[in-house]
Amino acid sequence: MSWISPPLVPRPSTSPWPVVSPFLSGLAAIVLAVGTALGALPSAHAAGTGEIAFSAIQPSAPNTATAARLFSLASGEIRVERSETTPPAWLVTGPAGPVGFIASTWEIAGSVGYSGRPIDILVAISHQARIVGATLVRHNEPILTLGISTEDIAKYVQGFAGYDLTATKIEAFKDSAGLPPIMAGATVSTGVIRDGILRTARTLAVGRGLVA
Repeated sequence: MSWISPPLVPRPSTSPWPVVSPFLSGLAAIVLAVGTALGALPSAHAAGTGEIAFSAIQPSAPNTATAARLFSLASGEIRVERSETTPPAWLVTGPAGPVGFIASTWEIAGSVGYSGRPIDILVAISHQARIVGATLVRHNEPILTLGISTEDIAKYVQGFAGYDLTATKIEAFKDSAGLPPIMAGATVSTGVIRDGILRTARTLAVGRGLVA
């Protein structure tokens, strides 16, 4: 399990698209139902059990070091400010002015992985409507079962840098030029990650008027 705890913010529901594709939504529902029945996953009535209900899980927030890394800037030259404009995100400003935005996949897309638990990735986009970087913050994927490591997932996430958000939309489980390929043995996890990153980035780009 990987769980990094940067500053947290409240999580509204903001995406104008469905949270995930129908296939992923159905899969998540099955996993959640089975997990809750077995007592393995948090439910809305988890009080007193030590478990956390999904509604209480807050999205991650970028600090200046994270923003600087995603935008390839020196941390001392950068400012990160929360913007509640729909969809909510963080405005990143460098020495020459605003450089782009960062958003959380859990906050905007509600990404739920193969484990039935949240996957949170911070996605950065430029004013030119390109993904400039993405970083894995939280996941609970069964990496031993899947045969991949947290480092493999993190590297996969980083592979979305440079993607043009004005390009034709693709399906989460279909490989496409310009995107890292779906990982064998982790089709669901990497499909959910791809869906969450692209959905979050496009929602943010549309909301800020960067794409039609």
